[in-house]
Amino acid sequence: MFDYMIVGAGFAGSVLAERLATQLDKKVLLVEKRGHIGGNAYDHYDDSGILVHRYGPHIFHTNSADIFAYLSRFTEWRPYEHRVLASVDGQLVPMPINLDTVNKLYGTNMTALELPKFFAEAAERTSVGAGTVATAGEAFERIDEAVGGLVERVRGIAAAGRAVAEETDAVRTAMDEAARLTETSSANTQEVSATTEQTAEAARAMAGSAVRLGEAATALEDLVAQFTVSAT
Repeated sequence: MFDYMIVGAGFAGSVLAERLATQLDKKVLLVEKRGHIGGNAYDHYDDSGILVHRYGPHIFHTNSADIFAYLSRFTEWRPYEHRVLASVDGQLVPMPINLDTVNKLYGTNMTALELPKFFAEAAERTSVGAGTVATAGEAFERIDEAVGGLVERVRGIAAAGRAVAEETDAVRTAMDEAARLTETSSANTQEVSATTEQTAEAARAMAGSAVRLGEAATALEDLVAQFTVSAT
């Protein structure tokens, strides 16, 4: 007769069976559908004497001296350091994200106890441009509105640019015509004078468009400056 039956000889089942048997002197029936114990941490030597991790390698880590001492009764250890770094904004930070990652990215020196408060404050207040909003969701709504305004300004600049190009072509055409008439005959003085006046008008129009283009560019610079987003 058995005192206990445990189904599954993985981590939990193996440890529980061992504890019941050695510490409480109980008879335990350990049932496992696979042909080995140890669950996915099982390993074995192949015909060439190479240790094979059938289900993939496993890295053991613990902060408990008691757990380490307990497992050391059943296995030997191979020292190993596993480090994964990600390149973020020109610096290498630990991955998956941990306390060291946050401290390095934000230039802080927080402890694990201070981290939840830091995240909560960052989530509650997000600054967008000159204004401050309560949540990140509202911040993104503000950004969407600003982007819409930026698109309209850019369209205005493009239209002004096209106008300058058209008026420049008009000036070039008028100047070519004036040169042609001058070469043709001095008798066409009146016609040349009229063409010269057209050239002057076209030049003034082009200057006006250039001014408008400069104003639009300044407005664009001001609008882009409003996109400075910082977390408080």
